[in-house]
Amino acid sequence: MNRLFKSKITLWPHLSLILGLFWVLMPSQGLLAAPSLQVDSIQFDAGQKPAGTTVKHDFIITNNGDEPLVIQQVIPSCGCTLASFDDFIAPGRTGKISVNVELYREWAGQEYIKSVTVVSNDPNSPIRLSIRGTVGQVAKQNTSSAPIPKPKTYLSTTSAQAVVENNPIF
Repeated sequence: MNRLFKSKITLWPHLSLILGLFWVLMPSQGLLAAPSLQVDSIQFDAGQKPAGTTVKHDFIITNNGDEPLVIQQVIPSCGCTLASFDDFIAPGRTGKISVNVELYREWAGQEYIKSVTVVSNDPNSPIRLSIRGTVGQVAKQNTSSAPIPKPKTYLSTTSAQAVVENNPIF
């Protein structure tokens, strides 16, 4: 019994060597493969934009890993922020996350930072991307100098009923 116990103890160094070689060779077999989300910049400075407009920016995403990158969710920080995104990016390829921030009139003269949280199958997920800037004065409305046409009114000879043309109410 004592001899059997000693032989098991001497197997440990050999077993650890075999397990170590297996661990080193595993990445070449793709067993430790993973996607790697890289973004061109995690923050975009939009500068000053007029209130009542929309700031739009595309964050460029690169998958530097050796497995497909799957973007599962892009969660905006508030209701003024919308996002659309490429949900599948192959290894070595790029995609984008488009973010739109609506600049409310009430924010005129204020700074803002709005963000989206990106949830993916990258082991370092989630990440946060943000857009910042300053809201200027209210954007001027595009007014046309063309005159508004006056509706034409006709009276019928058989009745006193008025017929109005080009009137959106009728």
